[in-house]
Amino acid sequence: MSETGVNSESVDMTDQAASLRKLAAPCRAVGVISGQIGLGHTTILASLATELAQQTDWKILIFSQRKHHPHDNRSALLQILGGELDAGTTLADLPFEAKLLPSRYDNLDLFYLSENAAFLASEAVDQIHKLEAQLKEITRNYEFILLDFGQVIEDVIATPAALPEEIITFTTPTKDSRTQCYTLVKDLLKNEPNAQINLIVNMASSSVVADNVAQSVQSVVKRFLDHELQTLGKILIDPDMISATRHGLPVTDMLPEAPISESIQKIATQLCENHDQHKITLVKLGTLLVQNFVTSSKNRTSKLG
Repeated sequence: MSETGVNSESVDMTDQAASLRKLAAPCRAVGVISGQIGLGHTTILASLATELAQQTDWKILIFSQRKHHPHDNRSALLQILGGELDAGTTLADLPFEAKLLPSRYDNLDLFYLSENAAFLASEAVDQIHKLEAQLKEITRNYEFILLDFGQVIEDVIATPAALPEEIITFTTPTKDSRTQCYTLVKDLLKNEPNAQINLIVNMASSSVVADNVAQSVQSVVKRFLDHELQTLGKILIDPDMISATRHGLPVTDMLPEAPISESIQKIATQLCENHDQHKITLVKLGTLLVQNFVTSSKNRTSKLG
């Protein structure tokens, strides 16, 4: 027994147990998905990733899960984050074209999928297992992974079959946007019944309007889906966002004192809370990632993503 009354062997065992837990659950995966185009998906994703990178020392990855998306605005995302296609590492061992790109931030990278990437057939079991191992190897050193699913578009891009338990989605105050948000939440819960879906209200004219919008969507989701929708934050209409977009920079970098930046900073801070409790195992991460790169027989000939 040491002078402090603490057994050194107990301390060692506690440290080992903590290390084993960290090894078993090395990272956190959060999906980012929209129910329609024009909700600020890309600008919020870029600013949120930037803010997470600056608030923490975590190694962060934006992992593109978009499959042949007709509204591919990843080039805008690259521009905002300072990533360049010719500066990345080509992931030659994958069955499709992809790159790992650095951003202007030391602890933030992007997994960039080729627009013409071919996907695996569900019968290709050996290839699927190999891809799962490869994706786990690529992502194993990251502590926070933002899975960018892009926008669901009716009759064109389907709701992803494989989803993480944490999801961020958006709405604006318009009636159409709220309706599409509800429809998306319903579809998300069909594929991941235990999902914690976090709502960001964007482009609201005031804080009161944003709160009312969030409450209306929450009440409908609770009434018809019996699910508790979480409000992650609200972002008011701000001309500073337009200015930052023109300069190709995250608004939190260009105008850190602006109200919109403060809103995004609060959202990032809230995401950081209870971080370790939200981590998943590397096995679960690999299964999640690979499923969205396999084409099922029922939609192989359709236009669905």
